[in-house]
Order: sequence, then structure tokens, then C-alpha cells
Amino acid sequence: MLPRPSLRLKPCSNAISTKIDFGSDMLVDVIREFNRAVPFQPYEIRTNGGERRRVPHPDFIFVAPKGNWVMVTDRDDRPRHISTLLIE
Repeated sequence: MLPRPSLRLKPCSNAISTKIDFGSDMLVDVIREFNRAVPFQPYEIRTNGGERRRVPHPDFIFVAPKGNWVMVTDRDDRPRHISTLLIE
């Protein structure tokens, strides 16, 4: 498996971020697991450019079927398409 950028998913209730290195399929699998968690805990996705996108509810994120990108919307329905290659 090729090395991938790390994924920093930070539950919003927790002030300490977790940095984990993932393979290409694992990155998308972890995002999907976060979205299916019961009870759901809000989290944020950070890009390698420093941009942070908060995911307050599973309805605010869409993962492409092949896992090449995700789309995160904010509370004003403004979408942001993010390549999974750019997620830390």
C-alpha cells in the first residue's frame, strides 16, 4: 500500500486532535465510520493547506462512491469539494 497523507479528524467536543496515517481506502472508510457512529459526534476535516471543514451532522458530508473526493457543506449550503489526496 502506498503512503497517504495523514487524516486529522477532531471530534468537536475534544480539544486534542488525533493524527493517524492511513492507506487510500482506509481514509474513506474512517470518514464513513465517523458518519455512522451512534451517537454521532461532530468532527472536522483538515486539508494540507490548513483549511478546516466542520461536519456537524452526517447530512453535511458526501463521500464519492469511489472515495476520490468528499463534499462538505456548511450551514448556509455552500459546498466544498475536497480531494482525499488533500486531507491530512
